[in-house]
Amino acid sequence: MADGVILAAAWPDAGVFTMLAAASAGMLSGVIAFRGHVGSLQAGRWHLVIVFLAWICTGLASTWWQLATAPPAIDKGVRADLTGVVARVDGRMDERLRIWLRVENASRQKDVLEGHLVRLSVEPDELTPVAGVRLRLSARIYPPPTPVFHGARDYAIQARIRDVVASGYVVAVQHVEEKTQATLGERFGRLRQVRADEIAAGMPAPAGGIAAALLIGDRRYVDRDTYDLFRQSGLAHLLAISGLHMGLLCFGVVGLLRAMAALFPQAASRLPVH
Repeated sequence: MADGVILAAAWPDAGVFTMLAAASAGMLSGVIAFRGHVGSLQAGRWHLVIVFLAWICTGLASTWWQLATAPPAIDKGVRADLTGVVARVDGRMDERLRIWLRVENASRQKDVLEGHLVRLSVEPDELTPVAGVRLRLSARIYPPPTPVFHGARDYAIQARIRDVVASGYVVAVQHVEEKTQATLGERFGRLRQVRADEIAAGMPAPAGGIAAALLIGDRRYVDRDTYDLFRQSGLAHLLAISGLHMGLLCFGVVGLLRAMAALFPQAASRLPVH
């Protein structure tokens, strides 16, 4: 599947016929692999090839679908008045915080901005954002950065796939109000932020900030000196959402499921709970 994703990312302008052919081949290969309708001679070898083909086509189709459904970014830098809800907060308290604002109303480029995310930097003394809060502010925003040289990572495509259509910085905060009814994602964002506050407050610095970053991915309490040490040692990726966080999540879920299955020993002794 990773091979299919890499191939689709290197060939993002494939035609509709090619995309439909890859999706059809993936579905057909999946059906054949599932039903096991292969020749009697060397069936195991060909079955493995068909399974690989199904996964490659799945990676191709899913990546092309993401690229086709990604929203367009703004075409130039503008200053705009934005009203929206804070979806996520990140950054460091001693420098600029970053907020992901779900735009509800915009004074410029409304057709592109409204309904999508804008990533903004703001000074902590100017605003202490909380996930789920509605803001009205003025900001200077720009399109997501394109590759600086051939073959470099295209952060613009990555941002658009994540529904981020612009990034910039806050010029002035005009109004802050609590939202009456928060969505499930906003509630989880606020819970994540509150848990990071509690972890950082319950441990001495810099251990509290490092623990909040490792467990939740919230880097607001990691000071500059500590972050520089992580960066110089090549371990800064641990302070972002990485394989460590996925491993903690997966092992936590597995442990919870096994603990719950232990409450039903008769069923757990017959089913492969592990």
